[in-house]
Amino acid sequence: MISWAYWDNLTGVNHFEYSLDNNSFISCGNETSLNLSNLSDGEHQLVIRGVDEVGNIAEEEITFEINTNIFSMKGPYGPWLLIAIITGVIIAIALLLYFLRPKKGSPEVSSIPPEPQ
Repeated sequence: MISWAYWDNLTGVNHFEYSLDNNSFISCGNETSLNLSNLSDGEHQLVIRGVDEVGNIAEEEITFEINTNIFSMKGPYGPWLLIAIITGVIIAIALLLYFLRPKKGSPEVSSIPPEPQ
């Protein structure tokens, strides 16, 4: 969701328009927000226009990136999910090694068969 503000103290705002990714401008009336949740991953360009009652136009352009890959450093969780997974794997390996190590005072296991009597 993106929101904006525009005012014209002389004539007043007539309507707003937007252009997404260099497409034609679309009027959004007097709405001052736009839902962008259906965009695909990648870089996008958004231009917002405010048009006053006599036809003067104020325009602002922004470029932004959408990245929904949860393992990406620029994704919705940043590096934290990847850091948590790596930390979990390291802890699991450390615990496995701890519990599989030979215990003090345990009898040594010999691979030499006993001699017959």
